[in-house]
Amino acid sequence: MITHPGPPLIGVAADVKELDGYTWHTVIDLYLTAVVTGSEAIPVVVPALGQDIDVDHLLQRLDGIVLPGARSNVHPDAYGAAADGRTEPHDPSRDAMTLPLARAALRH
Repeated sequence: MITHPGPPLIGVAADVKELDGYTWHTVIDLYLTAVVTGSEAIPVVVPALGQDIDVDHLLQRLDGIVLPGARSNVHPDAYGAAADGRTEPHDPSRDAMTLPLARAALRH
């Protein structure tokens, strides 16, 4: 992660929601407000676009990341378990973004 003049840039991972025939990448206001008020940083919403975003490059541009909680759970395939109704809902797009982002953040 880099240092630059001005307030820090903090990436906040988005969920994917389907509404009115559109796909939305969303973050609850609570998390964005927490970044602004808690760290005087600028939140940057990171869309759940998975492999379309180079997470290493993204982390080089940000000063930090927030991987907020969500109503969805990580799909059991991600950790070698079988899916069943008790683990729903799932957000595969979110998993495809946040899991590689978390792994990359650990390397940085």
